[in-house]
Amino acid sequence: MRAVRWDPSFNADVRSYSAKLGSAIRAHKAQLAKASGPKEVAKVRQALIGGLVDWALRDRGALIAAAPAITFQGRVVGVARRIAPSVTLIAAAILVPMIPALQKQATELHISLGVLAAVSLLSGGVSPAATVSNLLDRFLPGGK
Repeated sequence: MRAVRWDPSFNADVRSYSAKLGSAIRAHKAQLAKASGPKEVAKVRQALIGGLVDWALRDRGALIAAAPAITFQGRVVGVARRIAPSVTLIAAAILVPMIPALQKQATELHISLGVLAAVSLLSGGVSPAATVSNLLDRFLPGGK
């Protein structure tokens, strides 16, 4: 039987499963990063091998059985982490043009930072600090 894409319960199940699977992968990454010796690394390696076997056998339940619980707080933190760069760029678009040396280029800065905020929100890959710094270097007198 094929699932219908616009079925709300199917989509909720897929989102839940994906979140749990991602949580399990991040938990293994954290354990590996904190490992202080070969025994701890071997333990993580065995858990990952077990996960690959479960995946090969299509045992979805076993694959996410050890996944940490997804909490509301965790979801809020994830959303905040995702939108924080865009909020920072929007704040910069409002505040940076108020600098007296930049008032002649206020429109260009508003547009540049606004577009970058939108790109950051859509892609999640724009660093606000580097972006604002590059724009200030370009627009400030004596800049690049």
